[in-house]
Amino acid sequence: MSGVGVKAKASKGGGAPPLASAPEGPRRTPPNGGDPRNAPGIERDLDLSQLSHGSKIFVRKLSDISEINPRLTASLGKNDLVSFLPMAEVTAETGTTSQGTDRTYTEVSKGYTPFKHGDILVAKITPCFENGKIAQADIAQSFGFGSTEFHVIRANTDIIDTRYLLHFLRLPKVRLDGERRMTGSAGQKRVPESFLNDLDIFLPPLPEQRRIAEVLDRVEGLRAKRRNSLVLLENISQGIFETLFGDPFTNSGNWTKRRLDECSNQINDCPHSTPVWTEQGVICLRTSNLSEGDWNWSDKRFVSESTFIERSKRGRLEPGDIVLSREGTVGIAAIVGSDMRMCMGQRLVQVRADTSLLLPEFLLKYLLSVTSPVRISQFMVGSTSQHLNVKDLRALSIPVPPLNLQQEFARCIAAAEKLKASHRASLAQLDALFASLQHRAFRGEL
Repeated sequence: MSGVGVKAKASKGGGAPPLASAPEGPRRTPPNGGDPRNAPGIERDLDLSQLSHGSKIFVRKLSDISEINPRLTASLGKNDLVSFLPMAEVTAETGTTSQGTDRTYTEVSKGYTPFKHGDILVAKITPCFENGKIAQADIAQSFGFGSTEFHVIRANTDIIDTRYLLHFLRLPKVRLDGERRMTGSAGQKRVPESFLNDLDIFLPPLPEQRRIAEVLDRVEGLRAKRRNSLVLLENISQGIFETLFGDPFTNSGNWTKRRLDECSNQINDCPHSTPVWTEQGVICLRTSNLSEGDWNWSDKRFVSESTFIERSKRGRLEPGDIVLSREGTVGIAAIVGSDMRMCMGQRLVQVRADTSLLLPEFLLKYLLSVTSPVRISQFMVGSTSQHLNVKDLRALSIPVPPLNLQQEFARCIAAAEKLKASHRASLAQLDALFASLQHRAFRGEL
């Protein structure tokens, strides 16, 4: 080692994000006195009904207040430890990352994107950008390397607080604007660096930025705790599953196995086109609306009635259907409830079980097990944008336990669902509170 040390930090475990910009290092009074009006840049008059930080709103291009995709300037020895961070270890829901995996510099020095602890990582490729993979790197080592599909943003902390900038970049409007600026062919579309360079950032003084970031971080921490409660309940369901049916991957219960298309009434791929979004209407599902066995409604998108009908031609979603992600974030799926009216966007598959053979509750849990990120690689195809081929999904071998055993499992799941419903309702309230605070914060109303 040549002096590249390890930062000692507690594991996040999906909990609350830091309540300050700790990765930036000690606070200091910048030369501009903490007021972005004293920094080089532009100022712009805006309608105070839109933003109200005073008589003038000070706006900076992101490229004026940060480095975008900075080069690695540190001199690292070939055996120095760095943190390796793949795209899968960026959590879209919370804007956090894992601490990464230790690698030597020589292992990752070529073919990967360099960054530092505390930098903001923005997934550039579809569907990761649309799904919200924008996070602050919280890695174990001082330096990290990761996917070439990351844009890296290093804030000038004399002008802008990193946590404030992170929350700004995660605004739904910013993400939607980024989607519109994507370039490339279908399935390989990317957010260009020029979009980030030209992005207008609204800047109150640094103390106000920090206050806004702390408020949003605190509410995000409460949301994370509620999500963790739902994960624990899901883990209980998994334990019941394995008690009744054995290891789903090895079929330790020695159940008769059949192809998925032999146990299903329908398996429908989604339309391969980008929906025309509307401000309201019918929900159009994206992979970001799925989690492991549940729904995530923190970012809903809508389409018109006519688009809903058009996108439902291959098969209208009915109660009991399973919607499964087949590209981007895999290993996530959920069952359509009785009160849900929606259609599929892109990168999704609809599976309708033949309930004379398989109950949706059993099939969902089995599909989640065999398509988990740890096990999915044997089914994935594609060199750059890997995905689950629908043809392979149809041929997937499924154990078929006796229906009475599946019914017992469904009863247990129903009891767990009652508890989950309470947690979901609380999470929905927190999601609404966060969205309101986020909207107000960047209009100068918080």
